[in-house]
Amino acid sequence: MVRRGIALGIAAVVLILIVFGIKGCLDAQKHDALRNYNTDVTSVINDSQTQVSQPLFSALNNARSKSPQDLQTTISELHITAQDEAKRARGFNVPSEMSAPQRYLLLTLDFRAQAIDRIAANILTAFVPGGGTQASDAVSRIAGQMEVLLSSDVVYDQRTAPLTKQVLSDNGINASPPATSQFVPDVGWLDPTTVRTRLGAPGAAAPSGPAAPGAHGHHIDSVSVGGTALQTGATNRLTGAANPTFSVMITNGGANTETNVKVDVTVTGGGKNLTATKTLSKTMPGQNYTVDIPLGAAAPTGVPLKVVAFVEPVPGETDTTRNKKTYTVTFTR
Repeated sequence: MVRRGIALGIAAVVLILIVFGIKGCLDAQKHDALRNYNTDVTSVINDSQTQVSQPLFSALNNARSKSPQDLQTTISELHITAQDEAKRARGFNVPSEMSAPQRYLLLTLDFRAQAIDRIAANILTAFVPGGGTQASDAVSRIAGQMEVLLSSDVVYDQRTAPLTKQVLSDNGINASPPATSQFVPDVGWLDPTTVRTRLGAPGAAAPSGPAAPGAHGHHIDSVSVGGTALQTGATNRLTGAANPTFSVMITNGGANTETNVKVDVTVTGGGKNLTATKTLSKTMPGQNYTVDIPLGAAAPTGVPLKVVAFVEPVPGETDTTRNKKTYTVTFTR
């Protein structure tokens, strides 16, 4: 009886150890699965930021340096990348506890892929020569899709990330929380007027009536900074980076008096995208005008910057080939 009791006791201890061992293995597997899911989420969101968001807004900010057709092609390729990231997320190994965060993650990535596709679809129309209602509506649709992209940030930051973090905490897992997301760099992209200015698209509003007979339009003659004329095809080295003023000389090359003529200067590079605009109330046919445009911010120093001067098309303008000049500038300390 004693031997039997001892044997039963040993068997019970072994059984308990086996049960706890199995439970420990299952818990370890569960924790590994939760950690791996968290890592997968961080990876795909970081890739969405670096492989889609950053090149998308870089292309849009530099729209004046390429043709609308090339811009549309670039954005269409980014749409494919965004689709691939959504497909990749659908293939994640999702623990049951992470089913809710996963739903919101897929919604986030689908929002991005769909919005980028629709932005690409409206690019060519936004650049219709002369602007008008057609271009205005396209720019408004692009701004509308920026709201969808901003919504993707909200869904991720308010649902996916906190729910994932909560599941990790509930299971006693001390892991870094999922990555944060800021797909849309600033809310200015939600405003159609700002979108039009940044793209360098034709006027967003249609003229109140048909354009007057005869040629319309302007061209840029030269750009200077601090009395130094900028040269194309070379790197222009300048001082005065604190708040440089660009003096843009334009000529009304048409046969009509024009009103509300907007001249833009965009500086990109060194991690910054800066834009400033000045409006001339009126220009006369055949007359030239110098428009002084302070950048309104400090320009990066020691790195090559792309400077684009652009006189926006006016109603009735059909030839915009001379509306833009591009320079390379390096500001020294």
